[in-house]
Amino acid sequence: MVATPDRVIANYCQDNSIPWRPTRDDHPNGTSRCLEVIQQMREKSGIELVVNWQADEPLAEPMDVNLLLRRCSSGLATLVYSVCHRMNDTNQTKVVYSYQRCHWFTRSPLAQAGAHIGIYAYTPAMLSALCDLEVTKRARAEGLEQLTWIERGFQITPVEASFDVRGINSEEDCEEFKRIKEGESAT
Repeated sequence: MVATPDRVIANYCQDNSIPWRPTRDDHPNGTSRCLEVIQQMREKSGIELVVNWQADEPLAEPMDVNLLLRRCSSGLATLVYSVCHRMNDTNQTKVVYSYQRCHWFTRSPLAQAGAHIGIYAYTPAMLSALCDLEVTKRARAEGLEQLTWIERGFQITPVEASFDVRGINSEEDCEEFKRIKEGESAT
């Protein structure tokens, strides 16, 4: 289901029979947007996990997202890749993690860091708890909500993706994505 305040996106969803929900346009991040949708759907019991698949990660593999769902035992998990190929790119979020938890996120170059892929899975209760947190100074400075979660003591389970996914974090990334999609259309 697409959650959006944008009328163009909503029209696209309607025209293509894609389930969607309207949301407010003042959300600070996708996490709070997901919470609004879950709150709208309170009448639908049985929601066990919520996936926040950011629109800037269109090339992520659905099989990796399925793995993310299976590994979300802590109530909060995210996709990572073991090697960051764009270490000096401040648009690329880097992550330091071990098998069981993410230890830190940054936009700065950081030796031995992996790449963060902006897709999360959470339980509805975890989603609500995360949205109640006051943003920390480090999270605000880096523009990374995950730092608030870590600094407030929440465990984020890393789930390794099968390959590095180039997210759309800049104009150059958007142009590269268009070239990839045009190449797929040509074959």
